[in-house]
Amino acid sequence: MTKKRKHQEDFQKVKLKVGKKKPKLENATDTTFKTKTIQIPEQLKEDGLLTAQNRKLNIKDLLSQMHHYSPGVKQNALLGLKELLSQYPFIIDAHLSNIISEVAAVFTDKDAGVRGAAVHLLQFLASKIRAEQIAPFFPLVSAHLSSAMTHISVGIQEDSLKVLDVLLEAYPALLTDRSVILLKNFVELISHQQLSKRLKSREKLSWMLSVNPNRRVTSQQWRLNVLIRLKKFLQAVVDGSNEIEDEGLQEQKDSPHSGRNPICISWKVHANNQQHIQLYENGGLRPKINSSFRLSNKCCMTPSNSVDHLLLNLTLCDIMVSLASASTLQADSGWLDMIRKFVTDTLQDGSRLNSKQVNRLLGVTWRLMQIQQNKVATEPLIKAVYTLYQQRNLLLPVRTLLLKFFSRVYQKEDLRTQRIRSRSKVLSRWLAGLPQQLALLGLRNPELSNQLIDIIHSAASRSNKELLQSLQATADQIYDPLDGTLVLLPAEAQRRLVQLVYFLPCLPASLLACLSRCCIMGRMSSELAATLIGILRMRSSFAGWKCQVQDNSVNDVDYFSFLFSTLIGFSREELTSLQGLRGKPHISQTQLSPVRLYLTDLDQFLHHWAVTEMICHSLSTIPSQSQCFDILQTGICKYLVGLVVIPDSTAGSVLCAINKLLDQACILSENLHKFLASCCYSLLYFLLTLDKEDAEHVQKRDMLWGSCISALALLPRLLRVMLQSLQVSRICREELPVVAQLLRLLMQHGQLRSHMMTNEFLVQQIIKDIMTLKSGEVQEQWLTDLHYCFNIYLASHPQGPGPINTVY
Repeated sequence: MTKKRKHQEDFQKVKLKVGKKKPKLENATDTTFKTKTIQIPEQLKEDGLLTAQNRKLNIKDLLSQMHHYSPGVKQNALLGLKELLSQYPFIIDAHLSNIISEVAAVFTDKDAGVRGAAVHLLQFLASKIRAEQIAPFFPLVSAHLSSAMTHISVGIQEDSLKVLDVLLEAYPALLTDRSVILLKNFVELISHQQLSKRLKSREKLSWMLSVNPNRRVTSQQWRLNVLIRLKKFLQAVVDGSNEIEDEGLQEQKDSPHSGRNPICISWKVHANNQQHIQLYENGGLRPKINSSFRLSNKCCMTPSNSVDHLLLNLTLCDIMVSLASASTLQADSGWLDMIRKFVTDTLQDGSRLNSKQVNRLLGVTWRLMQIQQNKVATEPLIKAVYTLYQQRNLLLPVRTLLLKFFSRVYQKEDLRTQRIRSRSKVLSRWLAGLPQQLALLGLRNPELSNQLIDIIHSAASRSNKELLQSLQATADQIYDPLDGTLVLLPAEAQRRLVQLVYFLPCLPASLLACLSRCCIMGRMSSELAATLIGILRMRSSFAGWKCQVQDNSVNDVDYFSFLFSTLIGFSREELTSLQGLRGKPHISQTQLSPVRLYLTDLDQFLHHWAVTEMICHSLSTIPSQSQCFDILQTGICKYLVGLVVIPDSTAGSVLCAINKLLDQACILSENLHKFLASCCYSLLYFLLTLDKEDAEHVQKRDMLWGSCISALALLPRLLRVMLQSLQVSRICREELPVVAQLLRLLMQHGQLRSHMMTNEFLVQQIIKDIMTLKSGEVQEQWLTDLHYCFNIYLASHPQGPGPINTVY
């Protein structure tokens, strides 16, 4: 066997063994190096001072923990910072920027404990840091404070006031430099903006007081807390302005020949970007705000995008007055007198005021009146408001605000007890002028008229003497039936005006005549007319009061005159003008009656009939019915008997009243019998000849027929007089079927059958006359029906049935 020769390879693979180190490569780089420590004793000494004793954390560690997610860690970091800085105060200067930024950032932290620790640390820092040191960082602090004041969380808002207290105490000058933003934040703490859905422009935003039930304190207490801070802030602004002014005067005294000339800057012009100011960094100058706050009653006419300076002044006045009270009146009397004078002057020269300005003015006026509730202080304010109220061409919103203010003042004054009441003369003069204003206003402004009516009604119900006297003097104008306020306004306003009649001291004949015309003209509803009639009945001597409520308020004669005029439904002039009418379609006439009917339209008829029912009810409540009937009989004979044309509603109303008042003690005169008989026949003839297709007059049938039948049933003599008047020989042949139909219906009626039997001879004579006129002619169906009814209902009567047979 031959030996193998080993092959020499170019690259030999090194076999590695377990547990043996890997051999170093021939081209490996040596990375070993030697170090030596450098010891600096001062740095080691400082690093030992930067640690807190309890937790061994330096300031960098504590500041870094301010960003931790855990509230407990952040709270402990704040406590550690306070402990560290209290032990080593010189660290504050080296790390002031980081400390201020980190502490201000937790003003809006979600945890209350963290915010409380931040406030305690800020209070500690305020005692260690001067104003000039913190001034470069104060914009950051102010921004975080503004964010906390406007935060959505209630707790953060409450803690922001604590931060504000610390800054107001330590750095009032720095804080007042941000007054533009902070003043708006104060407003947002207690109110919010609301945009009405009806207003498309966002420029017309309104502020409303906020109410949050989630607060730990009541809304009133929260507003008080905010306003107390606002008072301190405004005081700081005023003190700062005074210091700057004194400083400027002292500078002028020390260097009268100084090369620096002060530049007068108008804050109004500067706010509107019309005056630009540029300060150089190294010029040695700094801006000095010398703005002395003065209240001016001059209303500036500015563009729509400019500031309403008068409204800003009034808002500031409102805030300042809300901070005052009766207990602090003596201390605050100086600036309260200034505000009172400003408000008074503005009101007296307020012809160009808009509704927002007037609303704010009245709000300040009301607060001033509540602080000092005596006549000496309130009377000039009320007089100033009344001066503005007397001006002409005021806008409706302004007039409405003034009315609401006076109404509020009156109600507040009226709630006082009688012992301390001292009524304002200006307020009494304003109340006395309301009825005249209402009479002159009419329908030109229904909304304003409604407000006047409400105030008048409120004062009249309280028996205000001045207003009732003025209302009595203008009652004839208000209740004028042609163009008075009552007939011009809508139904709801009419109802309130009708209610005012109850409070009038006296109801003379002229006023009752106006009210009667208002009832019958149809310009107010029949229900409202019935209400008015009921009120007058309550004011009369027939209301049944056990004691006399008002002496001689309504004369009995005038009351009966009102009832009769309303019952007739037409004035004497109107009845006179009707006498000349002839022929259809307005007149219904018959040859057997001297009375012709004027056919009213349906609406007028129904209204008159509804009023008649209320009049009949009022007449029926009078104790002496016989005397009441005699008065009614006299009125009918005097004003209606002898007329040729009478409205159908009037004839029906007279019959209805007779039916209501008639009793056994009543005696009708002969003239009244004849008149009523003529009215009955005219009405019955109209109903029998009525075309069924005439829908308007068909609806009158039941009411008129019922009143006629009731009168004929209650008054047998009336039926006899009507039958005696049926002289058929005087009528044309076309009217004979109507007479025959009427006789047939009367005989068939159950209530009249006995009376028709009593007047059998008259009925027989009428039928005989009809047969005489129709003799020699073919007998028609209506004549056969008449003969049949007579034989059925009257001929069987034992008293002479024979003569009717002799006719045929």
